[in-house]
Amino acid sequence: MRPEEINKDADGAVINRIPENSQGEAIGTLGVDYSHAFNKSTVLSNTLQIESGTLNTNINDKIALTVKMSEKLALSVGYGFLDNTKPTPPTKKIDTVATVNLVFAF
Repeated sequence: MRPEEINKDADGAVINRIPENSQGEAIGTLGVDYSHAFNKSTVLSNTLQIESGTLNTNINDKIALTVKMSEKLALSVGYGFLDNTKPTPPTKKIDTVATVNLVFAF
């Protein structure tokens, strides 16, 4: 990660960026994938990934329910969140997303 100082004018537009010394550290990553088929056409899946170091931890979790409508077509709804323990301002600590997908199999 390379932090930078951002200078803005009175209107809030960025006028220049001053790079600061880069930072580096070792991180550990843990990931878990889980899937459960309720029947031939309905599957619940969950993916969890955790990346952690001495300066920050990111937790990314996504859950989805997929229902086959035919051999080639499925509908999937999902929810996910990203939790960052020390985000850079003005980024929020927790970011969420809800999805609806139409899945086509080849």
